Amino acid sequence: MFSPALFAAYRSDPWVAGPVHHFAELESTNTWCRRATDPETPHGALCLADHQSAGRGQYQRAWTSAPAENLTFSVVWRPATAERLALLKQVCALAVCDTLTRFDVPGSRIKWPNDVLVDKRKLAGILVECTFLGALPHRVVAGIGLNVNQVGFPEELSHSATSMARESGTTYVREAVLAHLVNALARRYAQWERQDPALRNDIQARLIGCGEWCQIRVDGVMRDEPCKVLGVDHEGHLVVLDDRLRPVTFRHEDVRIDRPAEPLP
Repeated sequence: MFSPALFAAYRSDPWVAGPVHHFAELESTNTWCRRATDPETPHGALCLADHQSAGRGQYQRAWTSAPAENLTFSVVWRPATAERLALLKQVCALAVCDTLTRFDVPGSRIKWPNDVLVDKRKLAGILVECTFLGALPHRVVAGIGLNVNQVGFPEELSHSATSMARESGTTYVREAVLAHLVNALARRYAQWERQDPALRNDIQARLIGCGEWCQIRVDGVMRDEPCKVLGVDHEGHLVVLDDRLRPVTFRHEDVRIDRPAEPLP
């Protein structure tokens, strides 16, 4: 079982003094955070479950995780603006990559829009959900599923999923991994708040296909013409160059970059 006391001991940077809600089992940490009261979910609040019975990924896809081997958690943010919210998915993905590097898991890349891969296999998934009061965001719930110590996967996932332990041969202390990850989230979120241009540069350095001519799918349909992926704009949307060398921005569509890239060293 996850130990909140051990997690607190590993925290070198307290971030915001938000509460930590730990559950042995929960339907979904994102669902809990969206339904919880405001006093329970101030900025920086963390909800963690050793097992999610109905974990969710992007577009209501299921997220499966072995109980007590991985990290399935959500963090609550209270941004003052509705601008650039789309970029928060990549903020989370980049913080995961920061953490993997810290724990000697090399080669992590961001697969647009919300996955982290190592050697073309999925190691983490991200789901960011927003609720609004009028035009202003009420709370942003960032859910992260990170495969830490699980080395056996169901047959249908055996070639497409991986974990920190599977990549490195090391068993990790989950409390230490989470402590570093929430601190990385805090640093990257602070960059997002102050609109630091280095944030987008770091995202694009990890983005699979960035700077390459790729095939892309838009709303499930493969485009006939290749596009050159230029990166992420100020708002957090994907920008590509079409075959006539015209920039195209995808703001609301479901976009997938199909051509893989080589992992970073």
